[in-house]
Amino acid sequence: MGPAAGSRAAWVRRGVTVVVLAAIVSPALRDHDSFPLTTYPMYDGTRGRVVSIATAVGLDRSGQSRYLSLRTVADTDDPLIAESTVRSAIGRQRAAELCRDIAGRAPASIVTIEVVDERHDVVARASGDDSLLGRSVHARCAVPR
Repeated sequence: MGPAAGSRAAWVRRGVTVVVLAAIVSPALRDHDSFPLTTYPMYDGTRGRVVSIATAVGLDRSGQSRYLSLRTVADTDDPLIAESTVRSAIGRQRAAELCRDIAGRAPASIVTIEVVDERHDVVARASGDDSLLGRSVHARCAVPR
């Protein structure tokens, strides 16, 4: 290979490198979330200190509120799916139906189910402190025994 061919190969490598780098950086320059570089828009801002969580709680015989497992609430092990299932049921006015479904999976110590929307202070919750600021009950049902 002569000097001209080596020089040409070097320019081709440089050209390919520039094209690849441009493809990687272009989503950020266009403010567009895309492969291979993503801007992760769901993480680009801060959330408020108070969050709303749709869930279901169980009440034992003494009336004490107990959080239920994800498996009991929505027959899943994914917290996002469980929360989405409850929020969707509340939004579609089907909280009573979901309540009965959850009651069918409830542990023996639980006598009543409540489908709720809770407001929590996330800083207190992360610190292990009492974080519940409010609770709206959308459905309540007895656990069949």
